[in-house]
Amino acid sequence: MKDMEVLLREHVRHLGRCGDVVRVAPGYARNFLLPRGLAAAATEDNKRQIARRAARLALEEAEKAEEVAAAVAVLSELSVTANERADENGHLYGSVAAAAIAEMCTAAGTEIDVKRVHLDAPIKNVGVHKVSVHVHGESYAEITVVVQAEGAPMESFLEAEPVEEPAAVSPGAAAEESDAEAEAGEAGEAAEGEA
Repeated sequence: MKDMEVLLREHVRHLGRCGDVVRVAPGYARNFLLPRGLAAAATEDNKRQIARRAARLALEEAEKAEEVAAAVAVLSELSVTANERADENGHLYGSVAAAAIAEMCTAAGTEIDVKRVHLDAPIKNVGVHKVSVHVHGESYAEITVVVQAEGAPMESFLEAEPVEEPAAVSPGAAAEESDAEAEAGEAGEAAEGEA
C-alpha cells in the first residue's frame, strides 16, 4: 500500500514534532496516530490550526528549558554530608545508597525523589563523591556527597604522599655493609694521599 501524509498534532518520538507533515503507513495512521489524536489529515485548514499550536508549544518548551536550567544550577550547588561508621582505611561498614542521599537532600531543603538519584553502586568509601540527579528529559545535575567517618576528621582519610620506609636489614648484612663502606673510605683516603 501507499504511504499517506498526516499532520502531527503532538510531538511523536522517532517520527516528528508538532506541525510536521510526515508520511506513514496507512495502518499506523488509522490504528494509532488518528485515534489517539496525535495526528490529523494534512489539509490546508489543519495546517493553519497546527501552526498556531506549534508556536504555542515552542514557547512553552522555551519556558520549561529555562526552569530546567535553573533547577540544574541550584542542584549543582547542593552539597550534603553523611556521617557513617568506617574503619581506619576509610572503608564504610555499611554504605550510602540513593535513598539516604535523597533523605539528606530533603533535610537540606531540596526535595528529591529517590528514583531521580542515579548511582552505579552504593558509596562504600569515605571521601567526596559526585552523584548524578535526573532533573527533566535529558538534563542531569551533579550534587556533592561528602562521606565522613563518625568521630574522625576528614583529613585523616585524605590520601597522603607515600613515605618510603627503609628496608629491613638483617644484622649480618648490616655488618657487611659497614665493612664495605669502611674499605671504600680507606681506598679513597689512600688515593688522595698518593696524589
